[in-house]
Amino acid sequence: TSIKFYDNPAVNWRPVPNTNATLVGNTPFMLFIRGSRGINLNGPTIPPNVTVLRAKGNLITGDRTFHVAPNGFTAIPNPYQSPTNFATLTRNNVQNLFYLWDPKLGGTNGVGGYVTVSWNGSSYDITPKPVSPESQYIQPWQSFLVKSTGTAGTLTIKESDKVAIITGNVFRMNGTVTNTSSQQTVRV
Repeated sequence: TSIKFYDNPAVNWRPVPNTNATLVGNTPFMLFIRGSRGINLNGPTIPPNVTVLRAKGNLITGDRTFHVAPNGFTAIPNPYQSPTNFATLTRNNVQNLFYLWDPKLGGTNGVGGYVTVSWNGSSYDITPKPVSPESQYIQPWQSFLVKSTGTAGTLTIKESDKVAIITGNVFRMNGTVTNTSSQQTVRV
């Protein structure tokens, strides 16, 4: 399956058993988008093609608090359709670092790898060096992994953590994006 959720006790991404009955509200998922089924994937070079995903439902507003497991990783979604600043999130027993999937990093299967975004005392360092424009700003549709400081914790993402400027879209090539719900065009 191409859609998975993070299972903390199993320390693994697990398949979603039924997408017809699974609520996606504040649950982070990893979704692998293959693109057109008409393209043969057995060649040495595979041409890219446009894939469009659409979401339905109401926009999420208001502050959101997520529980962080006392050990291992906990997956957290960005609940808003706006980038959020990790530096301003309210962390209670949560380390000041997080892990992001960089879809352009390469990795074992050529589909990406994790980068660590960690506070060095004056700014955030990213290791290994990302290929995508990763930063302390969590993009819309992007989830991330955090760890506690050793005991169960919470991470609160507030409306005030939103940032007004998209610093770089990790999930799409440069171009024009039209938000059909408000007919607003954004350059990325």
